[in-house]
Formats: sequence, C-alpha cells, structure tokens
Amino acid sequence: TTEHRPPHSVFGPGQHSSSHIWAPLANATTFRLLKWFYNSDKKTLEDLDHLVYDILLQPDFSVHECEDFSAAREARCLDKPDIFNSDVWKRDSMEISLSQKEFSWNTEAEAPVVKVEGVWHRSLTKVITSAFQDSSASEFHLKGYKEMWKASEDSPAERIYGEVYTSPAYLEMEEKVRPTIPPDSAIENIVVPILLYTDSTHLANFGDASLWPGYLFIGLLSKLLTAMPDVHAAHHFVYMPEVLDPSLT
Repeated sequence: TTEHRPPHSVFGPGQHSSSHIWAPLANATTFRLLKWFYNSDKKTLEDLDHLVYDILLQPDFSVHECEDFSAAREARCLDKPDIFNSDVWKRDSMEISLSQKEFSWNTEAEAPVVKVEGVWHRSLTKVITSAFQDSSASEFHLKGYKEMWKASEDSPAERIYGEVYTSPAYLEMEEKVRPTIPPDSAIENIVVPILLYTDSTHLANFGDASLWPGYLFIGLLSKLLTAMPDVHAAHHFVYMPEVLDPSLT
C-alpha cells in the first residue's frame, strides 16, 4: 500500500507545508468540526450521530482546543490558504489572439487580442520536482518494461498495454534519453511522462461560480493508484478565469 498524500498536497508545497490532513487548519479538532459543518446543507439525526462518534469521541479531539474557537475565523483560513501568498503560485495575465468566423487575417499580428487577467499558475518543472520529493514517489516505476501475459503454459505470450511506462512510446523515449548522460556520472536519467487534464468545475450547489483548473498526473504511478480518489495523485498547476469580455460573444 502507498502512503496517501494529504488533500492539500495537490496545490504544491506551501510556506508552512504540513503532512497533516487538517492543514491549513491549526489542529484536528478544528478540522473535524468544520468538516461536519460543511458535509451537508441541512443537519439530520444521522449528522448528529456523526458529530458524536466521528468528532467528539475521536482520540484527537480536544475540548481545550475549542476554548478560542471561531467558526468565521477558521472559514476565512480555508478561503485564504497560505500557499497563494508564497512563491509557489504566481498570478499573471495572458494575451490570446482571436480568430473570426469565415475570415482570415494576413498575419497573426493583425488578429485582435484579448487580455485575460488573473491566471494563477506554477512552474511545471517545480511541480515535477515536488512530486519526486513527495513520499508517494516511492511508488513510481522509474524503469520501463514490457509486460507479457500467458493464458496458460502452452499459450503464446501476449503483450499487455496497460501503463504509460510499459508502452512502446515510453520505451522508445527511454532508449533515446538514457545514453545521453556521461558514463562516469552517478546520476541516472529518467523519462517522466505527464498526463495533462483540464475541465470546468462548478463550485456551489447554487449560482454560477465556477473554476477551470489545469492539473497533471505523473505517468510513472500505476493507473490503479492514480484512479483512487484518496491517493490525491493529481498536481494542480493552473487556474484559468472565465473570459467575460462582451466583444467575444
């Protein structure tokens, strides 16, 4: 089994990086109380059972940590995580050249440009570096191989295409990259495939608040682990705002 990453690790290392599952909150008591509060819109008798058994009776729950408790303060802590005040994430603008239906410009320089503000992003190189510094890197397959399967002892071997690091493209790239390092070097070359994804995310049950994140997976981790939600295998690297320029509609 692999050591699961805490949920906040998908955003990268913060100023006060913590391996605790309750980060960025101060302690497990506060984390459990807010988790109970946010897990449903209308509280039921079942929720009250959860409050007693999953919070009050847990060994890491402390009444003393509630003496200065403020729900409003802790909610603000969740809204403003320290990671976006660090140098891990940067806020920039970007310019996009626009196309026009049934018309082509002579050059791209002549095309109209829209400027998009408030794009949060972090370096892909640093994302990959932090992925290898994480404890979950112990599950990475650093050397590709061919995976074969036989239905029986007398059956011919069949090749299985199930992981990135067993694919022909990966093995071909590995053959190109590995010989480029000097023979007397103690450092080993490794091909690191990254799988990029992006999709729009609705943030609330009501209203139109949305977020368009870009995130990646390290292809050296088995898809069986990547597909497990509690492994938190994704690495977020960009948040794109919605373009609301009326001239684009």
